[in-house]
Amino acid sequence: MKRLLFSLILTLLLTACGDATATTAVSGTPEPLQACNANAGDAPTGKALFEQDVLTYYGGCITCHTTQAAVTLQGPSLQNIATIANSRVAGQSNADYLCQSILQPNAYLVEGFEANQMPPYYANWLSQQELDDIVAYLLTLD
Repeated sequence: MKRLLFSLILTLLLTACGDATATTAVSGTPEPLQACNANAGDAPTGKALFEQDVLTYYGGCITCHTTQAAVTLQGPSLQNIATIANSRVAGQSNADYLCQSILQPNAYLVEGFEANQMPPYYANWLSQQELDDIVAYLLTLD
């Protein structure tokens, strides 16, 4: 009986969590997102957040991204990202691109990287100030 109950509970938990490894095609225009205000952010605080091993419930930015050239971890290198982000999406500022990349990581994918590699939960787990701080830091990487 205990084994049956355990199996039932495990099945329910796994069903509720979904398949985190599933991939979906990226198409259409992403939904509008909350505004970032990098001017309200503090770059040194953003750097400290970026370098945390754990940020919210997932690995911190530094777990998957580096700021060194030609070094790829799980995600793309962020060296010169402030400059690169200016031309990534036509009509979108570098701050807005970076903000959207954190909040909606599948909105625009860097060539060579697949959808669903970055958790899409930071919109729920980062405060507005933390988001602004991280974007302010990323804007120093040029």
